[in-house]
Amino acid sequence: MAMQRSLRIRSRALTTAYGTGIRDSELKVLNADLEELPEQVPRTAVESLVEARLDRHDHSRTYTFVLNGEERSFTYEESDAGMWFDTPVFGNTLRYRAEDGAIYADVSVQVSLVSIH
Repeated sequence: MAMQRSLRIRSRALTTAYGTGIRDSELKVLNADLEELPEQVPRTAVESLVEARLDRHDHSRTYTFVLNGEERSFTYEESDAGMWFDTPVFGNTLRYRAEDGAIYADVSVQVSLVSIH
């Protein structure tokens, strides 16, 4: 009879750096033997899963994001920021949280130096 082992996962989000405007953390996931399991890099996952589009208008711009068929759009006046990104930047803010036995990564999207969602 084959012996079955249950997999117990332990996780820790370690703060690796902090200061004015920065807080960096790193996730470590261990199995029952305290061996580290490989993690999927959240920024890379988001970049591969989210379709982003920029539509420019006379005095405004609209960023549209599509994930799993669900679309969200955000419209800004050109005067809302001094500098805009043509391509959104994902993951400048990354936070991990545990909920109902699962680990989630909250990944921000930034379209200008002053706009983080």
